[in-house]
Amino acid sequence: MPKPVIRTFAQQTQDWIDTCAKMFADKTSMRTFPQPPVEACKNAGCALSAKSRALKACPCNLRKAFVGQTKAALKQQRVQFHPDKFSQVPEEVRASVQQAAREVFVVVDGLYQGS
Repeated sequence: MPKPVIRTFAQQTQDWIDTCAKMFADKTSMRTFPQPPVEACKNAGCALSAKSRALKACPCNLRKAFVGQTKAALKQQRVQFHPDKFSQVPEEVRASVQQAAREVFVVVDGLYQGS
């Protein structure tokens, strides 16, 4: 039996970013927000906030996905994930998509401001 292919968090992140680019190209057809990669997190705050988050990925996972990017790349990501950029998403799913985008934006903005 062949061994399962284990993809690194970085590979999963790149796949997610590529998926986002494809989905964000036509926001009028979006029905869901692409889920970022998730790894186990030992942060108690993340465990407590899990039920109130739109994304399965906690802020620690999101931070790990974007840490190390240049200030210019973070600025680009910051613009891409700004919740206002999702106003063309169909109304019936707009609030949930914007909430998910906001969760990513907050983390990216924090990294951008701190760089």
